[in-house]
Amino acid sequence: MQKVVAKVLTFTAAVAPGVVLPLLALLAALAIILLALAALIAAIASAVTDRFGEVLNGVRSTLLDRADPAERMAGLFVWQMIVFNVFKDQQKNQNFGAISYAVMDGHDYRDRSCNFNVDSIEVFFDVTDPMLVVFVDAILAFERAQEVMAGAAFAGYASLRFMAPTQALIGMQRRRRPGLPASQVVCAIEVAGLRDVRGSTELIEFALTLANNPNFQGVLHWGQRHTANRSDTERVFGDSTPLPNSSLGRWRGALARLTANGRLDGFSSAFSRRAGLEIVTPIIWHFEASAIRPGQSIDIGWECKDNPSATLVSLVITSPSGSRTSHRGLPLAGNLSLNATEAGAWRIELLLDLGTGSLRRTANQERIVVVV
Repeated sequence: MQKVVAKVLTFTAAVAPGVVLPLLALLAALAIILLALAALIAAIASAVTDRFGEVLNGVRSTLLDRADPAERMAGLFVWQMIVFNVFKDQQKNQNFGAISYAVMDGHDYRDRSCNFNVDSIEVFFDVTDPMLVVFVDAILAFERAQEVMAGAAFAGYASLRFMAPTQALIGMQRRRRPGLPASQVVCAIEVAGLRDVRGSTELIEFALTLANNPNFQGVLHWGQRHTANRSDTERVFGDSTPLPNSSLGRWRGALARLTANGRLDGFSSAFSRRAGLEIVTPIIWHFEASAIRPGQSIDIGWECKDNPSATLVSLVITSPSGSRTSHRGLPLAGNLSLNATEAGAWRIELLLDLGTGSLRRTANQERIVVVV
């Protein structure tokens, strides 16, 4: 905590002289802001449990939660200078010796104050995609608006990294969308901030909403905050009803071979189910129906064990006279016998359902049993 107090004192002292001279019209407002900041520093010095982000949120509240427009603008100027210096200090070059993995990691796992409560996303675009620039402009505009109008402020950083596209079927560095010029460069926009500061999560939530919007089709990093649902994933990587057998379809095909078409679900999770990284199309492995003559039973058998446990099994039986009988909620493998009360052609249909609404996928087969 002493280090945090020292940083705030140092940054405040550095900011104050540079603020007063060029902004004489805001001198009175700045004086009020600096007095309030001095009182806050005294309060911080007596605290012993606050995380660094909580301390910065207290600074934000003191500087930006103000009804007077002049005080709010003066506070915003001081806030931006403080946060700039804080993150400049956090990201300075480090010179230390350690075992190789510790040097590459660079994370202090014992530090529970500065690096614990954070929020971050990473969104990938092809550089030829015009929505890349629109996305960056939109999150900058959102930040300006919340700083000026809502007293909230993002405390963190946004960075752009450029890389070659991947050949992985559902890799984030996917190649261009159809219709865009050919490109060999992908851009990743990473946005990371301190969750304790009001405004950081708000900005990231806004960026997530944009990324998942069909007009943007940004690809979210699988290992950071990820809110895309199955529809979003299918829209970006294919394998939806209008776009079957695209890269996601091929990936699911490999998953089917490894998991007995979803029956082996040891790696299934709430995340994979929500994001659509699951088997979505059921398969009928064996289906038969037979009978000899009227008065005897029609014997029906099916075997569909290699499917996700949520698969719904149904039989629809249509008699020669056209009457229909449905059996729903059957096991994935089983047998059923029914009396052949009529001579003629009986239609036996086996239907598998997986999913609901627009995400529903089905498989069906039928057998015709002629009773003479």
